[in-house]
Amino acid sequence: MARHGQPTSEFDMPDGRRAFQWEIVEIDYTPNSVEWEEENTESGQRGEVHQSGGYASTSSCYYTFYAKKNGESGWHVVGFEKPRFECE
Repeated sequence: MARHGQPTSEFDMPDGRRAFQWEIVEIDYTPNSVEWEEENTESGQRGEVHQSGGYASTSSCYYTFYAKKNGESGWHVVGFEKPRFECE
């Protein structure tokens, strides 16, 4: 919680545990790239423009802690589910 704030969601599991889940969204930008390819011919110069990139992609990573009730007002963490490999 100190690093990512309040959980994005929390829900009760059938076995009495509660799952606390954080979703971390990463945004990757691929900048627009323009390349000019020029060719000299007998009739003069000609060229072509090649463009690539210019988009953003997003991916989500989920961090989940499982906890059991600890008294009246707290929770005791009893498990952790690692996110997919690309998120670590």
